[in-house]
Amino acid sequence: QDLIDVFQKIYFDGGKGLIKNEKFLFDKKIIEELEKDYHLAVFTGRPKQEALFALKNAGVEEYFYPVITMDDLPADRQKPDTLGIEKIISRVNTDKIYYFGDTNDDMICGTNAKLTAIGVLPPQNQSDEKKKGLVSNGAEAVITTINDIKKVI
Repeated sequence: QDLIDVFQKIYFDGGKGLIKNEKFLFDKKIIEELEKDYHLAVFTGRPKQEALFALKNAGVEEYFYPVITMDDLPADRQKPDTLGIEKIISRVNTDKIYYFGDTNDDMICGTNAKLTAIGVLPPQNQSDEKKKGLVSNGAEAVITTINDIKKVI
């Protein structure tokens, strides 16, 4: 916990830390287009304040509801547990849900929730090994950037 506290002080620090240097990877114009036809939600392993800060800083917070974070779940129900997805499903009315993520736990979570799990390679690791890991953990497709989302929905 001490390590986590130190990291959060350096990284977030009430929005004054290194988070200010974070680049939001999802093009706002694409989000605006998707929002016309899709319900957009977030399920993240980030703390609530940090996730909401990132969305607000990118000017896209109005497009995502609900935003389910690690703070909304008990410690023993974090990813790859499906509780976060269940909370989203209980608030949206649709018969088809796509779950995008960049970790093996994301793919396991999406697959266990019986969703269409799509892997997104993070900018820092576009390797074949990373892609194979996402696929072997349930990704039905893998894209190199979230901005390619329309290619898979």
